[in-house]
Amino acid sequence: MALLMRPTSPFLSRLCAGLVASTGAVAGAHWLLHPTDPFCVLSLGLGAFVYVAVVGTSHNVAWYCIFAPGVMFGLLVFPRMPAWYATSLDPPPKADHRRRYVR
Repeated sequence: MALLMRPTSPFLSRLCAGLVASTGAVAGAHWLLHPTDPFCVLSLGLGAFVYVAVVGTSHNVAWYCIFAPGVMFGLLVFPRMPAWYATSLDPPPKADHRRRYVR
């Protein structure tokens, strides 16, 4: 983690790239850990590492602490949009493997 704490360019494009990359990592990690990560604690922790890896110390981590939970709240709770993310978290229906013979 000490290697990630380096100053980088202070441009807003770097901040936007860090926020997009970290929230993408949070959404992906939460999708992989869905049943065991109910409040996004593990996935938000991973996203903090991704944010620091992209941004370094040029921007405050408070940007991430405000932005990432808001995006996850928007994905999971508030409007249920996008619908594909919410439906991908539900388990698939079980198929009926019994054969039915019709004469």
